[in-house]
Amino acid sequence: MPQTALLTAAQWAALPDPADKVDRLCPPVSQRKLRLFGCYCCRRCWGSLPSEGREALTVAERFAEGRASDAERLAAFRRLVESSGGYIGPHPVGRPWCTATLTDDLFTCALALVIATDAETLLRAGDGSAISDTFEDMRAIHRIADSCRMTRWLAEDDARQHPVGTRGTVGRVWDRLLRGSATNRKIHQQEVEYQAAHLNDIFGSPFRPVPFAPAWRTDTALALARQMYESREFGAMPILADALQDAGCDGADVLNHCRDASANHVRGCWVVDLVLGAV
Repeated sequence: MPQTALLTAAQWAALPDPADKVDRLCPPVSQRKLRLFGCYCCRRCWGSLPSEGREALTVAERFAEGRASDAERLAAFRRLVESSGGYIGPHPVGRPWCTATLTDDLFTCALALVIATDAETLLRAGDGSAISDTFEDMRAIHRIADSCRMTRWLAEDDARQHPVGTRGTVGRVWDRLLRGSATNRKIHQQEVEYQAAHLNDIFGSPFRPVPFAPAWRTDTALALARQMYESREFGAMPILADALQDAGCDGADVLNHCRDASANHVRGCWVVDLVLGAV
């Protein structure tokens, strides 16, 4: 599990913004979990995304699971940028770069695509260049936090029923300046709660690694976890708790998370990952 910098467990838990919590994570941290969390934030806006955006988000999720290459991710990123009238090409001094005037939805998808990787690093990875793991881990963490914030703004715009792609940078800034209204505060809080629930389901507590005995990984528990993971349907979490308990699991954190009726489980759920042995 990741450790956090200069914070106690209580201080980290008390941070009200899930993006700030992500920003405080430190390596080692699961790149898969980071990418999945960022993609779930972006999926909140799925209905507003153009085809290039949905393709990019799908590729980003496959990449998180190790089922897509950097080359596929780069190709989807190029299509995103080019569809918005942007440009990817050589920098005058030889560094890769890209420029684009992206509408809100495309910009959000670009963040999803390069989640945990900025545009320059993605281009270098696509060319086969070596990347410093430690340095890239920190960029990954900050990139996830950026994606979390950006998709929240877009989702808030959608909730206010603004036409997609018409707000522009000035419109987004103006919306944020006007966020003091009761309606805007409610929408903002809904998005924060949505993201916080996913963050809790995927990462749990980074301060308290949960022991998991191999004997609890029975055929029944494995079958339930695999079925939920593949189908993206997690209604059987209470049944998984029963299977784990039957196998001897007495961990309150594990069992309570499975049985929490208010929990919103997704791929990357820390309990399901423990059963499957995923990181």
